[in-house]
Amino acid sequence: MIENTNLAAPLFTKTSLKTTVAIDKPSRVRVYDRQGAVQTTWNIKGSSFSVNKGATASVDSSNADFVANLKMQDYSKFELLSATN
Repeated sequence: MIENTNLAAPLFTKTSLKTTVAIDKPSRVRVYDRQGAVQTTWNIKGSSFSVNKGATASVDSSNADFVANLKMQDYSKFELLSATN
């Protein structure tokens, strides 16, 4: 889980260096809005994404909705769950 204790703040700062996350196994990704409510849950596998200067820089996934809508700058929490959760 990636979480910011201040819900109104983004998970990564605009001065953050580039960060890449790779997800190899089938998983569920759940993201929370800035008020702490679940915003979206995606089922994914074999995906990766990069965050640069606080915002999503690139997304590679077979889940087209995940690619189109992953916006790390909009979330207060990012959870990676097993595919069965």
